[in-house]
Amino acid sequence: MPDRVDVTIFIPTKNAGPEFVDVLDALDRQDTALQTELLVIDSGSRDGTAELAVSRGARLLTIAPEDFDHGGTRNHGIREARGEFVVLLTQDAVPVDAAWLDAIVAAVRDEPRAAGAYCRQLPRADCDPFIRDRLSRWNATQTERVVQAIDDPAAFWALAPLERLSQIAFDNVASCVRRSVVDAHPFEQRRFGEDIAWSRTVMLAGHTIVFEPRACVVHSHDESIWQAFRRVYMDHQNLHELLGVSLVADWRHLIKGCWGGVGFYGRIAAETPGLTRGQRLWWRLYGIPYGAGQVMAQYLGPRSTRWRKRSRLFRCVDRWIVGRG
Repeated sequence: MPDRVDVTIFIPTKNAGPEFVDVLDALDRQDTALQTELLVIDSGSRDGTAELAVSRGARLLTIAPEDFDHGGTRNHGIREARGEFVVLLTQDAVPVDAAWLDAIVAAVRDEPRAAGAYCRQLPRADCDPFIRDRLSRWNATQTERVVQAIDDPAAFWALAPLERLSQIAFDNVASCVRRSVVDAHPFEQRRFGEDIAWSRTVMLAGHTIVFEPRACVVHSHDESIWQAFRRVYMDHQNLHELLGVSLVADWRHLIKGCWGGVGFYGRIAAETPGLTRGQRLWWRLYGIPYGAGQVMAQYLGPRSTRWRKRSRLFRCVDRWIVGRG
């Protein structure tokens, strides 16, 4: 390990699978003069992930699976980091070129007010059409560099909820943070969305967030109908708590939205290039429960923040949804 460390690359892992090899290979290919260390916190892998990390030069820490928390574990890694800049990477996000590390670190280092920066994400070649469409509408897949700032908090809170989300977008799939800022404003312990919560906090405190598309990773993973429902439920639960997002006003809009969701995903199936006739039929049929489930999750997620306080039954339902990954 070098005497001086400029950058710590931190990856939380659990049963990372074969994609982790691609991540480690991409890190080995980085063309940089920065002094780096690789830090891994593993939470109970049984597939050789921890041993692989050590064999590739990582400093390994281990925690119990039940101790993992998206915010808390990242705070732990940042506290252990030796670099002032800490690159946060998931175990399945693969840097696309040898300039990735320099680009994402420079995005923070060269912007004096920057608390952090996040990378552009490209879907995998075999990504399913519904996930590919969702990613295309997320800030982290765009091509223009953006420096995000909140210069007037009152004006920020006067925006529509989705406009607030766009202004504070941040994604820990592949990001870089300034350790001194995290020391002052640590990530919240959250079961989902620690990155957006942190971005809101540091931007309201006067820092900026940079979207740097020159730093790019390949990242996507297909989901079952249930997994997609659960993700959207938790996402909209989180966004309602943080920003007041609530896209489905009442049960009438819910019914209308379910029909609209089915039609929306049917159009994606019809318009996605490269699908055979059989594949188009499959995705059109799959889009019926998928589309209805997405709208139902958008309806239930925001309401769960109230219903959990009022109903023991719904608290049990909420725990079941969130815990059944």
